[in-house]
Amino acid sequence: MADDVVRFELLSGSGEPIPCVVLFTFYSDDWNAHYLVYAEELNPSRISASRYFPEQVDGGDLSNLLPITSDEEWEFVASVIDRALGGAVES
Repeated sequence: MADDVVRFELLSGSGEPIPCVVLFTFYSDDWNAHYLVYAEELNPSRISASRYFPEQVDGGDLSNLLPITSDEEWEFVASVIDRALGGAVES
């Protein structure tokens, strides 16, 4: 069976690679944005999200993830993650 898990690396503030795994993606009509929800591979309870362009995942290049900048948008994204993962996100 093929490994369907999408893995990528983020860089920490000190430039160290952080291996991550994509948990799921979704689109919001309200925000007109695509979101990528991911966890650190070595610390799977550390879950985050970013805006992204769908072709990035299809092409395997996740180097240009976009930040979620407003508290209102974060609240929306956190509620989606919470519903999808059954309470895995801390407020």
